[in-house]
Amino acid sequence: MPLAVGLFDLIPEWDFWIIFVELVLWLVAPVLVMAWSGDIGRGASDEPAREPGLRRHVTSPWLALLCAVIAFTMVSWSGWRDRHLPPAYHDEYSYLFQAETFRGLRWSVPSPERYPELFNQMHVLNEGRMASRYLPGTGAVILAGLIAGLPQLGHWCCMALAALLAYATANELAGRVAGSTAGLTFAMAPATILFGNLLLAHAPTLAALAVFVFFTMRWLRTSRAMDAMLASFGLAAAILCRPATAFGCAIPFALAVAWVLFKSARAGRPRWLGLAVLAWSIPLLTGFSILYAYNRDITGSGWTMTYQYYTDIYTPRHVYGFDNVVRGEQHLGPKVNDVYDRWAVNLTPPLAIENTVTRLLGSWLWTWDPLVLFMTAIVASILLVTTNADWRWWLILGAIAGLHGVHFAYWYTGIFGWHYVYETSWLWLLLLGMVTQVLAVSRNRGRGVPVTLVWMAIIVVAGIGATCAIPSVSDLPRTWRAWESVRYARQRHADFFAWTRGSVRPPALVLVRPTDEELYMSYVANRPGLEDPVIFAHQQPNVATPEEVARAFPNRNVYVCDPAARTLRMVAEGAR
Repeated sequence: MPLAVGLFDLIPEWDFWIIFVELVLWLVAPVLVMAWSGDIGRGASDEPAREPGLRRHVTSPWLALLCAVIAFTMVSWSGWRDRHLPPAYHDEYSYLFQAETFRGLRWSVPSPERYPELFNQMHVLNEGRMASRYLPGTGAVILAGLIAGLPQLGHWCCMALAALLAYATANELAGRVAGSTAGLTFAMAPATILFGNLLLAHAPTLAALAVFVFFTMRWLRTSRAMDAMLASFGLAAAILCRPATAFGCAIPFALAVAWVLFKSARAGRPRWLGLAVLAWSIPLLTGFSILYAYNRDITGSGWTMTYQYYTDIYTPRHVYGFDNVVRGEQHLGPKVNDVYDRWAVNLTPPLAIENTVTRLLGSWLWTWDPLVLFMTAIVASILLVTTNADWRWWLILGAIAGLHGVHFAYWYTGIFGWHYVYETSWLWLLLLGMVTQVLAVSRNRGRGVPVTLVWMAIIVVAGIGATCAIPSVSDLPRTWRAWESVRYARQRHADFFAWTRGSVRPPALVLVRPTDEELYMSYVANRPGLEDPVIFAHQQPNVATPEEVARAFPNRNVYVCDPAARTLRMVAEGAR
């Protein structure tokens, strides 16, 4: 199926020459196997086949550290040139607003006293208090980078941690070959490079879930309270970034943990059971307490999530679930962001299935390669059924299904067609490591070596196609084509802010006239408190004329800006 999708150019980002080379390798593989084992010209051997097993090995800290260093190097090298450019997506500006708010040791800031609606920012609540609609985990990670003078630094470190734990988790479940494959492919994956340089919630969420997955796997083997506490800490951190994603990933692990605790209760181990429950509970209760305080400060109720509060007020058609547009239109209010709200598509069961397929193909494409991960899914499933593989691998498959499941009833496929299930990328590469480990240790009828070589060649070819351009053979690889599309938006924002700030006389207030690009370009993006030399607001004559705005802000020079026409004129000069 993936080969047909690629050969018929149904996925433009998947280069034809990559698919052709992969096809050749798959056709050559059976011949190599028969030649190596001497099967050409004779019947099958009567030797009994040995089942390839998965064996756990001692963790090598140097290999784990190497994966982390490569990941950090790849992500930081990719983003270093553009580190000073402003963000590309609305969400990134909201997260930056959140981090800047936290820098002042506060959850939120007061809304402007005069004409507060003119200062509405995408994905920022402005209901007496201004705050990001998103949960506080990501803002805390960005804040660490801001303090160091580089907002992306926290995300780069998250990717390094995830690569280290990819090695450690696959090694825990299978062996060093699995760990090295998972860690190295994650470190160089297109998704790692792209999302490691976007100030979104995905890198922090993935790092937190990686901590949760690894230490849960360890706890299921060791039963140590420290492993449980660290796993719970990872889950709590993920909840403070993306709670639905954390829930989807945690479902199978929670069932496994509950089963172990239940068996211990029946076995009459009250002391161990109490300690285990305490270790799992303390970090989670702490995380939920932070979330309660955050919600209460911004929405007035600890039980009202900031994300849903924003949706209810500004984008009711974006509500979760089927018939989102139909249901949302029954709750339209005076503050709805009409242009953005109407972007939503009404979700039906057929569309939900189509979106799920799109997300699955997108996750394969941007994680490594559709063919490689399609084969990984098939082979891994067969191995789990037919061999003595560690039962904990089923939890990885369950987490992938859970992440797709919780987003099944959402209308938008996501950035690059899959970002809502971005956290599955790490899980797919764990499975890739498991399959590679089996092939590496297999000597089933003497076929292990050629199969392993072909498999490794396919992985390498896929990696080259994703990240490298070959002169006269391929165009810019998909990783860098995607990066250029992001860079285009970042450069547009940079040009706008440089033009306006360089053309006005501070202190200034720039009223931005709405344009057709308003859905995609965040021209009104201020730091908390509106204290910068140049601040931006929406031009909305139905709320206030430019002259009325000038009287409300007498200490600022007021300008009207038309981004489409590239014009800027002064309306009033502020008092000195």
